[in-house]
Amino acid sequence: MKTLITIAPLRVGGLDMLLPVFIKIKEAAPSTNIILVFLEISTYDELKKNPFLYGRYIAVVNSIVFLKKEQFRKSIKGTFTVGLNLSKFLLKLLLAPDVVVFQSRGLESPLMKMISYIVRKKRGRIYEHSNSLGFFDERKLKTKFTPDKCDGHICFSSDDVKYLKLEGKKKIHPIGYPRLYRDWKDLVIKVSKNELETESARLGLSLDARFVSVFLGSTVEGLFDLDELEQWIEVVLESIRSRLNDDIILIKPHPMQNMEHLEICLKKLNYKNVAITFLHPCVLSVGSKLVITHHTSTVVDAMAFKAPTIQFIRLTQKWLKRHPEESSFIKLGVLWAENEEEFAERIDEALSAEYSPPDIERGLRHKEDISFLIG
Repeated sequence: MKTLITIAPLRVGGLDMLLPVFIKIKEAAPSTNIILVFLEISTYDELKKNPFLYGRYIAVVNSIVFLKKEQFRKSIKGTFTVGLNLSKFLLKLLLAPDVVVFQSRGLESPLMKMISYIVRKKRGRIYEHSNSLGFFDERKLKTKFTPDKCDGHICFSSDDVKYLKLEGKKKIHPIGYPRLYRDWKDLVIKVSKNELETESARLGLSLDARFVSVFLGSTVEGLFDLDELEQWIEVVLESIRSRLNDDIILIKPHPMQNMEHLEICLKKLNYKNVAITFLHPCVLSVGSKLVITHHTSTVVDAMAFKAPTIQFIRLTQKWLKRHPEESSFIKLGVLWAENEEEFAERIDEALSAEYSPPDIERGLRHKEDISFLIG
């Protein structure tokens, strides 16, 4: 039996990307013992906000370990707790057979060096993984890089291999885009009706309501500020309402969203039939007649399930300074708008009978391959 130990990424988005991989591993090798290790309890708390994602993780992993390193040195009790948790985990690591470690944090910290040392002594393997699509820009490549200290780098598109090699990576394993995996898509389609009905009941909506989903991007000071988000939301809601007056608009916050600001913004705009949801974007995409996004990888989620999808971004000078390519997702064939007039036109196009969704698998050159993990 193989033991797969995963050091949870700092953000839930990284866990979101890994879940379909774990499901596929369990399908191919059911005896695999998957251990999920949270260094920070805050990441776990964020995961629990997404019932769909959290429920699937509980179903697929064999055990969860909490190290709670944020409590270290805060108090005597906190330091003792961290030490006890770490001791239990290291013992589990020492006793585990055929160890493979997934991590995306590097091997420079004392903790990761300790884990690496034990795994090497046990002749196990350590893989570094990406947390999202690379969409590397040669202008931003590192001119200095540290040699590989892992047994390989896992990425989610064969297009990323070229750039990872330029960054000094040697052993690169493109495994395909996880949220395009057939096992994952079948699961989402199977459970989406029940998930949407449960969410509708929670929100007090009719079970036969029609949905438009809006996936918010992250706000970054000096790039896409909170006031710009407010303006973006207002344009999106007004454009949708002018065409789809009775549909329910579900707004999916970004994982790093300032929720207080978002709630104040929506209250001020006071549009009817608008609700905030934390449902998984794949589930929302299955149930939505239209999806609107900013600059976020949820573009791929929506396109994976053939939902008519529009990416709307105002190309300000500060945006183009950071993103001279405008958006890395344009190359995938998503409907694109950069101003209100274009956005209105794209809505009409997306809702027309002539609309045909692009082939996202071809756009990403998607190919599932986890054979090196289970062989």
